[in-house]
Amino acid sequence: MPAEENTMTKKITWQGEPAETDAATVAAFLEERKIDAAGAVVEWNGEMFAPGDDLAAVPLADGGSLSVFKVVAGG
Repeated sequence: MPAEENTMTKKITWQGEPAETDAATVAAFLEERKIDAAGAVVEWNGEMFAPGDDLAAVPLADGGSLSVFKVVAGG
């Protein structure tokens, strides 16, 4: 029997605003929101993740805070 996914709805803060999700990981949440995090820095509860880090290995938890930052350079 396959392992059950954690489908409990979580209340998190997303980009400074309240949000609810059934996603189990940061990667699943970003996919749910259709957010392309390629080339972005992701912050989850004060921990920074660089582009290329495995966000599928980062579990979401109720009450957490998630932000995505894209660096834009210009002249």
